[in-house]
Amino acid sequence: SDLKDCASDRKTFAPSNLDLVPATPKKGQDLATVIDGVISETVTSLKASIVVKIDGVKLTTETVDICGGSTACPTANVPYQFKNVHNLPSYSPSGTYTSELSFVNQDGKSLSCMSYDFKL
Repeated sequence: SDLKDCASDRKTFAPSNLDLVPATPKKGQDLATVIDGVISETVTSLKASIVVKIDGVKLTTETVDICGGSTACPTANVPYQFKNVHNLPSYSPSGTYTSELSFVNQDGKSLSCMSYDFKL
């Protein structure tokens, strides 16, 4: 699947690669999203908002605390890998899914927004 840019301003997290594991998602299994990239500034807290839609209709929204507190944040200008695992219930409807990820720092500043599609 290809990453699409949904950020209109400067991107502090520049993704370079997207992997879906497994490459062909299946109902009743976990789907791991792995995004490689570089964050160009120091962050002390990082959150990802994940919105999943099917055929354009929002199904779920999830916020993930990536770092901050006792979890070390990525170092500026060093390769970073974001990984998140979603369970795809066996009763998931068939169709084209869009997953949109928005990353914000400790000040609520948008670092990047990206989306990708997959089919079930």
